Amino acid sequence: MGTTKILATMGPTLQTVEQVEEMIKRGVKQFRIHMGLRTRDFVGYYRNALNGAERMNEKIEVLLDLPSSRPRIDGMDEYTYTVNEYAYIYDRDEQVENINNYVNIPLPVFKNMISGIKAGDRVIFRDGHVVFIVESICENSILAKCVKADKWVKTGSSSCFPDSDIVFSPIDEIDIEYFRKMKDEGMCPDKVAISFASNKEQIEMVRKEFFKIWNNNKIKIICKIESKLGLRNIDELLDNSDGIMIARGDLLLCIAPYKLPKIQMELANICKSKKKILIIATEFFERYAESGIVNRAELSDVALAVRQNADSIMLARETGNSCYAYGCVEIINQIIESENK
Repeated sequence: MGTTKILATMGPTLQTVEQVEEMIKRGVKQFRIHMGLRTRDFVGYYRNALNGAERMNEKIEVLLDLPSSRPRIDGMDEYTYTVNEYAYIYDRDEQVENINNYVNIPLPVFKNMISGIKAGDRVIFRDGHVVFIVESICENSILAKCVKADKWVKTGSSSCFPDSDIVFSPIDEIDIEYFRKMKDEGMCPDKVAISFASNKEQIEMVRKEFFKIWNNNKIKIICKIESKLGLRNIDELLDNSDGIMIARGDLLLCIAPYKLPKIQMELANICKSKKKILIIATEFFERYAESGIVNRAELSDVALAVRQNADSIMLARETGNSCYAYGCVEIINQIIESENK
């Protein structure tokens, strides 16, 4: 059994040089920069991670997590839907066919996705808290009925299309501009993660753009498995990349919940049989991150990932936005050490 590492996401509670130093003191040597939150200073995060490592005389790895072209709501005031309420989900830059007094949902470049959507598909917002069922398809929009609404939606809310075979673009001009800024400061990431990885063409596109910026680079490409299409094409993705991240949050929206443990085990076995990098992600210590209280199921979840020979356990909120970030890391490292004895 190899030694599993912690991949710590940077964010409000992990962004300064001093915070990076504290994480390194607790054994963290891998840092993730989630590039989907465009209001954050990704280059500054990267710079501080390197400066913290230099001050500690430690070598670290940095993973850039690309958001893909999956759209977030853009141009909508906060609104809470009720069950059975209708809405048009439409392309933000196009005319809606029929307003009909609905509170409609604008998504960027949505018209490019409509061909991959069919009646009866789910459209999910806010990580499963708001769910619509597609009723009909129009030229630049779809009519959908709300079937679940636990929270409000507004500009910035995430979207998910779990029943639709949509292939998202893995990289855009905003990503590329950030890469150029990083290159100008002497930065070169160790890994890059492709969100909603579906086929080898996405991998080739990212690799091509990286070679334009960093000649002869050795950047490892990680495919995030978080859709049915990614699951179906797992062999193609692994054969053309350096490894996978089992992104359990969005993946859980696409499959029956009871199947997740078995799928995680199967993906881990396939990944290791091909000698590829395995990262397991999402909500390892979510309750602890909120409350500072240890949860028995979370302890077992970490131990299972170690037993499945994960190269890294990816922590998101646990390090990036929690008052208990250091505690999360300390306990998880204790579990890893215990499992490896």
